[in-house]
Amino acid sequence: MHTLSTLLVTLGVFLCAVPLSYAKVTIAPGTPITLGSVPQGAQRVSMLSLKISASCGEKALLSSLTFSHGALGNAQDISKVYMMSGTKRVSRAVAVPVRGSVIIPVSRLFIPACGSTELTLMADIASTAAASGEHSFTLESGEMSDGTTVYIWQSITSSEAAVTSQGTPGVVTAELLPALRPIIYGPKQGIVRISLTGIGGKDQRVTAITLQNNGSASNGDLKNFYLEDTKGDSVSSILPQMDGRTIRIELNPSFVLYGRDLRLLTLRADVLASRRKTIRLEIEEPSDVEALEVRIR
Repeated sequence: MHTLSTLLVTLGVFLCAVPLSYAKVTIAPGTPITLGSVPQGAQRVSMLSLKISASCGEKALLSSLTFSHGALGNAQDISKVYMMSGTKRVSRAVAVPVRGSVIIPVSRLFIPACGSTELTLMADIASTAAASGEHSFTLESGEMSDGTTVYIWQSITSSEAAVTSQGTPGVVTAELLPALRPIIYGPKQGIVRISLTGIGGKDQRVTAITLQNNGSASNGDLKNFYLEDTKGDSVSSILPQMDGRTIRIELNPSFVLYGRDLRLLTLRADVLASRRKTIRLEIEEPSDVEALEVRIR
């Protein structure tokens, strides 16, 4: 044990004397996105796709991306912007300043050595956005947590999105309510109730809900999440475990929230942790309730 400690100290001194080498990171355009007209109040509008690649030296840790807003629309017509990796939001949603750049911090996103990942810049359009306003975004820079230089191959700018008027936009609001019974060790425990309400009188098809756990319970403490309706029937696929702190549940089948209806769901999971672990769930952004307006009546 004493020999190992000495070896670790010696290696530490040696490594400090050798210059560190970082991965070379490049950003190129990702899958092309064609933008046209988007309605007032639209959420999760795909603006720009980026392919971020690392050299074969070391994996790289992306910390933030910086964009500038362009075109003739007012930046305040964009409610929030954020980054997505597939169906997972990998950044906080941030407001776009009237002047200057918008910096989007990314949550510990590793780019594998010799590999790449694709991210999409998403925008939520304000319900009060001016009709006929046009919006685009240009990537200015990328920042790595270790000081790695990021190379941008070419100017990467989205096509323009034109906002159209659609009257009162349909929105689904969510409220988290306590479970009806105390959470104890065991299978299929009620973790939280989710109240979904339609706003705007539009029929909305709800397809997925994303929650963040800001408590101390981690992947090994909670398993097999699913949503249940008031009849006790499962209305979602089973999510085996959290993705870090994220719980994204896909409705299966999806359901339509008619007009201003209210729907109450219960999130259940197998609880494998002691009472010392805490569960503090939050729906961070309105767009974390994924819903699309439908016309079926």
